[in-house]
Order: sequence, then C-alpha cells, then structure tokens
Amino acid sequence: MISIIDYGMGNLRSVQKAFEKLGIAAEIVTRPDQVRAAKKLVLPGVGAFRDAMRELQKLELVEPLRQFIHTDRPFLGICLGLQLLFDVSYEDGEWPGLGVLPGEVVRFPSRPNLKVPHMGWNTLEHIGTSRLLSGLPSDASVYFVHSYYVIPRDNSIQATCTEYGPRFTSMVERGNLFATQFHPEKSQKVGLKMLSNFAALWAGRTCRHNKPVIGPAPKDTTAGLCSRSHRYRFNSFYEIRSHSWKSCLPSIYEVANVFVCDRATMLKKRFFQTIPWKSPNAGNTRGPRGFIWWIWMAPKPVAPSIRMPFRRLSRPWPSPVSLEEA
Repeated sequence: MISIIDYGMGNLRSVQKAFEKLGIAAEIVTRPDQVRAAKKLVLPGVGAFRDAMRELQKLELVEPLRQFIHTDRPFLGICLGLQLLFDVSYEDGEWPGLGVLPGEVVRFPSRPNLKVPHMGWNTLEHIGTSRLLSGLPSDASVYFVHSYYVIPRDNSIQATCTEYGPRFTSMVERGNLFATQFHPEKSQKVGLKMLSNFAALWAGRTCRHNKPVIGPAPKDTTAGLCSRSHRYRFNSFYEIRSHSWKSCLPSIYEVANVFVCDRATMLKKRFFQTIPWKSPNAGNTRGPRGFIWWIWMAPKPVAPSIRMPFRRLSRPWPSPVSLEEA
C-alpha cells in the first residue's frame, strides 16, 4: 500500500490515479499517525513554498515526515515535494524547509530568451544509476512546471540534471529517498515506469543476517513470513514494536507453522507432481502399478537441494523366465 499525503497543496488525485492505472493500491492520508504507520510515502506538491510549510505545520506533519524519512522507508517527493526537503527557500522571502537535505531553493535567472516558469517537456541527463530510472533510456523526456529549482550542497544525491538556462538538479536520490522536480504522473509512459519502479521498492531487515535488504519485494510476504523457513522479515526495522533482540524472534507458533505445515505442503506438492501415474509399459493403465514402479525406480536424493535425474529403464518389469528356458 502506498500512502499519499494530503495537506491541501498537492495534485494528489492525479498521482493516485496514476498508481491505480498500474494496478497499485494507493490511499490518501492526512493524520500524523497515518504517516508514521505508512510503508511507502508520496509527498506531492503544487503552489508556494511558504504556504506548503504552513499547512504541514498546521496538520502537525513536519516531525512525522522527518521521522519517516529517517527510517529509510521508500519516500517520493514530487515537484514542490522535492523543494520542501531542503533547508531554505528564497521564494518571496526566506523560508525554512524540512531540512532533510542540505541545500537551497532559488528562482530561475531573468534572461531575455528564458521563459519562467519552466513549463513543458524536457530531457533528463542521468548521473550514475538510479533504481527509480531502471528500464528507462538516458534521454527520456518528462513534464516540468516550476519557477524555482534546488541547489543541493551534496552533489552525491544528484540523480538527474536538466538544461533550462542553467543546468539544474531535476531529481535526487539518497537511500530510499527519491524526489523529482518534474511530474511523473503527467509524464505518460516514462512517468508510469518510474512510479512502477517506486512501488517495487522494498526496504527491511532480516533477523538472520541483521542487514538491510533493499530491492524488489519477495513474492510471499504474508504475515511477515517468506516461503523459506529461515527468513523472517519485517517491512522495516522500525516497525518492530520493541527494539530489543527478543522482538526479532518469531513466536513458537510461527516456527511450528513454518517447519511443520509449510514443509509438509512442500513435500506433498513435490510428491504428487512427480509421480508417474501411468507406467511406461502399461498403456493407459492408472493406479498402483505406476505408483509402485515410481517408488521402485526413483533414486534417493543425496542432498535436499539436489534433484537427481529421473532414471528410466528400457524394460522396467523383467519378463518371467520359465523352468524349460532355464
């Protein structure tokens, strides 16, 4: 589930429709507790920097936003949502931002042949590799509408740059934090691909190795348990209620479910899928003969992870020998 923050300054409905077009569930959140409980968060924004910060403070969302980003859960800022992450903006004065990223927000310079706001399609210049841009060409075009741009003090967070008068930062990435100056929800197939890549992100920890895992989500994550018994994953390390080592351990019921129920289901599945119910020399006959022939001919596996090839003799059932021939 992807949570989209509604603070009265964003084109959140168009972002929600873009996720729904991809078949991805997205909800609108407005309360601090919803932001803290979110697994993936999107902060869209259209309008003035000062008004946006005022609305976030009024709804008491400033600290929950900072805490969410600190936990390194997937976060996506769009347009004004990118600018709000920086220290200060000089839009109609000097206004402090969230202070998550070091840098400032400034206006495009006044030039004779430079129209402000920057509105329309423009290309992206990739800087390094970004998971949000996976599967996209280096000269992909996206849709911009803005009069101000960010100047980060840390150049390592730059993911893409764009030429429009000055060469400005059009996308940043740090860990699981992503923010774009353009609008992915208005950028057609390129933007939908970015939103799909964002939805595929997954951040968490495994208790066995105690290392962060960043990448596509496993196929089976129901009830926090993967298909393998030794992997017990959380969506995020900070979702664990207690931060002690005991909270990383699964309960005895979960252990029993994995080692008994899951293992029995796996063995039963493998057993019935490999039984040759039709024996090779019995035509269309079904039943015990094919079953016994399989048990008689099937070799013993040397290791649980190795499936030995299935042997088949030309005449699995020896012909009877009479006493006269003997």
